[in-house]
Amino acid sequence: MVDASTIPKNVLVLGMARSGTSMTASIFARHGHFVTEDTERNLQGPDKFNESGYWEAHAVMDANREILRRAGYPFDNTWMFEAITDTQANAIWDLEPEPSDVSLAQMYGAQSPWVWKDPRLCFTLGYWWKILDPSEHRGPVAHKRRGRDPAELRTCEVERERRSAPLGEVRCTPYRPSAAGG
Repeated sequence: MVDASTIPKNVLVLGMARSGTSMTASIFARHGHFVTEDTERNLQGPDKFNESGYWEAHAVMDANREILRRAGYPFDNTWMFEAITDTQANAIWDLEPEPSDVSLAQMYGAQSPWVWKDPRLCFTLGYWWKILDPSEHRGPVAHKRRGRDPAELRTCEVERERRSAPLGEVRCTPYRPSAAGG
């Protein structure tokens, strides 16, 4: 029997495109996890590429876009434009939390349990860890694979830690380039 008090309340969904992240977020949302107050107006809706919808809240997406901008990344996202540089990725970790981001995290905290899904979280999660209450959530694990081109590592690869993570728990380390070049 699972002890319900050990199950994390909040969920951060990270992963590669077409890997099931929208489906995962939708499962949590359909089981009561808060995504946004007005899902008709404030949720990334379905389109021809994802007919079931993306389950991404505009407020979270907008905050992550602003974090990327503050770190010197000039584009809306990292998958359709030039790759984020090591300098920009490292700058995210050094940003001081903005009051608007603290308010966003507090608003979601009041709605717990919640789910966040936004591909930009692969880079911005290091920033959010400073703001989010670690006792209220767990996130996925990202692993670098040896021998891969560093440009390929500029996305968060999510893998289940079968040997060390309890059932249902996944941990995340967002991409942060090393001083040795990734």
